[in-house]
Amino acid sequence: MPSSLGVLDIPALAKVTRDVYNQCHILAKGAPEGFQKLITELGLLQDILHTFGDKVSSNASFFEKMDGDRKQTLERSLATCLATLQRLKELLGPFNSFEIGEGKRFWKKLKWAAQRSQIEDIRSNIMVHACNLSLCISSIGNDSLARIEKTMVLAMEEDKQIVLSTEASPVRDTDSVVSPMSPGPGVVELPANNEEECQIDIIDEVRARMSDLANNRSSMGSSSNVRHASTSSESAITESDDSLFDGNSPTSWLSLNTSPFLPPPGRINHTRMRSEQLLFGGSIDGRTLDGGMWANDPELTEKQVVHHTRSYSDAEYGHPRVIEVVSSAMQHLRDVRHQEHISRPVRFEPQNQLHRPTAETLKIFEASVNEGLQITRLITRDWLRVATWWLLKARATLANCNRHNYVSARGSLSPSMESRVTSHQAYLDLLKASYILYDIVLGEEVSSSILVDEDRKSIFELSEGINEELSQYTSVDIPEPSTLHTQNFAIWEPMQPEEIWEGGIDLDLGLDNLRWTAVDLEDAGSEQEKVLYRTFVNAGIGGKKSRMRTKGASYMLLLATREGESEPKIVLCNQSGTLCLERDFVLDDLSPLVQLSNAALTGFPDVRVSEPVPYKFENMTVSISFQFDEDLAQFINIPKAYFDAVWQREPVDATGFTESIIFKTSVDMFEQLNTPTMKSMNPPVVVKSCEVRILERSFGEAWRSIRRMVITSSAAEKSPGTMELFMPLSVVQINRGNMSRQVLLQWSDTCQVRSDKTDGNYNALHSYVYDDTAPNIGVGLQFASHQEAEDFEQAVLEMSFRPDFSWSQPSGSGLIYNVVDAGTEHKQYKAVLVFRTRSSWRYSDLYYIYRDADYSYDHSSFSIHFLRMYCTDYISTHVDQLYHPESPVTFSHCDKKASQTTIEFGNDLEARSFLSSLSPLYELLYSRPIHSLSTKGNSLFGFQISGKGSADIQLWRRGTTFQLAARWDDSVTDKWLTMAVPSEFIDSSKENSRVTFPRFPYLRGTTLDMMNVMARSPKNSNAKIREGTMSISFQTSKDRDEFLAVLQGQQLPKFL
Repeated sequence: MPSSLGVLDIPALAKVTRDVYNQCHILAKGAPEGFQKLITELGLLQDILHTFGDKVSSNASFFEKMDGDRKQTLERSLATCLATLQRLKELLGPFNSFEIGEGKRFWKKLKWAAQRSQIEDIRSNIMVHACNLSLCISSIGNDSLARIEKTMVLAMEEDKQIVLSTEASPVRDTDSVVSPMSPGPGVVELPANNEEECQIDIIDEVRARMSDLANNRSSMGSSSNVRHASTSSESAITESDDSLFDGNSPTSWLSLNTSPFLPPPGRINHTRMRSEQLLFGGSIDGRTLDGGMWANDPELTEKQVVHHTRSYSDAEYGHPRVIEVVSSAMQHLRDVRHQEHISRPVRFEPQNQLHRPTAETLKIFEASVNEGLQITRLITRDWLRVATWWLLKARATLANCNRHNYVSARGSLSPSMESRVTSHQAYLDLLKASYILYDIVLGEEVSSSILVDEDRKSIFELSEGINEELSQYTSVDIPEPSTLHTQNFAIWEPMQPEEIWEGGIDLDLGLDNLRWTAVDLEDAGSEQEKVLYRTFVNAGIGGKKSRMRTKGASYMLLLATREGESEPKIVLCNQSGTLCLERDFVLDDLSPLVQLSNAALTGFPDVRVSEPVPYKFENMTVSISFQFDEDLAQFINIPKAYFDAVWQREPVDATGFTESIIFKTSVDMFEQLNTPTMKSMNPPVVVKSCEVRILERSFGEAWRSIRRMVITSSAAEKSPGTMELFMPLSVVQINRGNMSRQVLLQWSDTCQVRSDKTDGNYNALHSYVYDDTAPNIGVGLQFASHQEAEDFEQAVLEMSFRPDFSWSQPSGSGLIYNVVDAGTEHKQYKAVLVFRTRSSWRYSDLYYIYRDADYSYDHSSFSIHFLRMYCTDYISTHVDQLYHPESPVTFSHCDKKASQTTIEFGNDLEARSFLSSLSPLYELLYSRPIHSLSTKGNSLFGFQISGKGSADIQLWRRGTTFQLAARWDDSVTDKWLTMAVPSEFIDSSKENSRVTFPRFPYLRGTTLDMMNVMARSPKNSNAKIREGTMSISFQTSKDRDEFLAVLQGQQLPKFL
């Protein structure tokens, strides 16, 4: 057998694999599932060969270090692999003469059912080759490798026998097309037994054929338009086959995403990662985010990117034994790799012998440890966290030992604080950490155990940190044994009743709470959290009946931030993890700390920084006592600097208005967008992990209210700040998909430039105006949940208080609010908010309706048209000026402008309910169009027809009294008529469609008083109450009967 395995043989075989894969890939369009799975196996084999080639090219002595048996096995695997590829290549050769663009019709011509068993057999062989090559370059022992190899050969033989025993009668090809799937001459068949039939002559023949195939690609050139830029796994493709982009093809996604040698931009590393994961074990995550940030996708839909992964659960696959053996072999390979990974030597700095605990100290530590072990058993991870706890306490003490300590003599004192030299307790705490690390964790029993990566990292950092802190102590600085005996030797911190869980202490339950105990400040907390400051304090946990005064600063206090949230957080946790209290640190929390600091610094009698400061954590009260003035100062300065930087988000207290927060939450991302395209700006304006607030500013008159949106960056930022945006109460357009966390907004501020007017002397007047028809502000927000996004949408589209009436129908929806102007008059009126849609955008129009209104009711479409209502116009600080502004233009004030609108409803009942909500005293029971209404009664010739034409008539009720209101069209000046109608009225008219009233007083006017249902504002302001005989001509007798029924107290049917 050849003594040397050429380095070039591996790339050559990879090149052959790529060529065969490429030819199969061209045939993939419309191919059956079995053929597509064959392509997947070829892709996996190609990845393995590329990884193998990299290992060989980067290590010149790779084959020299390989023993003879393994080298022999490797050569057999390479030889049989090439033989299978050659067999597949020759089977596919006749396909070059067919037109393959027909997809499924092409495969129907080939009689796939007749060729399926051969393709599955080749797929099985390729699967075995990939597994064998992975095992050959692994660290699995030769005996295990030989056993697995033999098992695979036997499995292939068993599957072959199963196929032969269950195979149906041969399929007769009656088609005129000759099947190309029959083996051709010269094919090297796979040997049945690796030990006997894979001989030297076969290997020599295969090696020679490998070199020929690698250099001869004429057969591929005639059947493929693929051109390669290199022979590496980063090859580029320039072939433009329509099938690759055919969205209707069942394999178009496979064609685009499964080429291991043609990774698209940004995916090169993924290709190599797949092959390495196959070699060394592990799962392949093929999920990725696709699409733009604001692609109007409800949940940033993740699209599956198809990689070369096997599906060993394929019930139709005809080689079950091969699947079973390959799966078992790959699992064995993963186990071996994992064992090697976790069993590698532990890195740590050796213990400093100068600071090794004395025998007496070790006995005390051991006794303290045994006390804790009577409660619970600890694993390596737990011991490392206990050691870290004492290292951190020592660091905190040493960092403050040179500063004056203001601790009072009342209590809450640790032994280390009472000592003249505060570093004595810190030194003993370092000895505790050293004892736990070197005598317990790295002891003979534990050091031989399996350690995970997290534990290995902690061991190294602990050893480094302990030695670094101990290096501050020279031989003369080491405390005397007599001095150390006065310090606290306890390994376990004391616990208060509120900290002890029922059933004893279980550190596993507090695993997440212990995430703050890390050697480096940057590593504390979860991946989404960042610690700003960390120290140790005393604390009383719970109410007065259960809390205890502690000594020794047995609690860790932190200021931290979390990704996706802006506010700093205050965290208090204990050593065991049974207690971890956390909440936002708000502006009001600064006040007691500042008061305590000022009192201590000014020398106020009996006030020290150790005075307890109460804090409320949900349902638990905690009193925190600082040990050093520096810690107190940091807990003041860090959040204060943040709150000072984001002062704009706080409500403004002024004499002319009041301001309140109507919405507040943290968001994952804020981005300012260009309008109207709603695309990112250049450069992008993006703020992550920020807070969004909407503040509403209320003036004396309700219609003058405005809002502002304030974006606050996270406290974790080096330079936090805010962004403030003017926001109107209406016409803020929102685009949000159903159950989506993403929200797009666009609206107008008062800074849109207009120069379309002149001063009369041809000089242009420059104005900055509000234009709700052309939004100039675009915003994109991504919330933590769809519920928060929904709450935000509601806060933007609606008013900030409870509505008095609402309607929601397919034809439209809206809300009605009661508003009151502040001041001496306390004018009351209605705010009507109408929801509207424009394409995929949703917004709301806000109108104000005073007591006197004017409207018409179209009964055919159930729509109400208001001819007299008001809305708000927002005015800037630069209007009709001859010059351009010298300073930034901002909002100045609000103006009220008249407006008209039409509101549609689904039925008459909903329309009448809407009108009833506009009147605080009356309810509209009846509304119909009529032929005419006359106030002159009947003449000698009968019923008099009114010259005003048709009208609308309404019947309003308040208690037992009725008020009739009628409206003519706009051609009539005093279009409204109202009169009181007695409920006991009995019609004496004999006409079926007419009603005649006796002589009653009535009012005429241009508007309708919605509170009292009375006509107001007549053209002649001196007009008095008139009297007349009222005659009404209805359109139908049914309308007349219903009118009388309402007067008699009968309810109209709801469907009317």
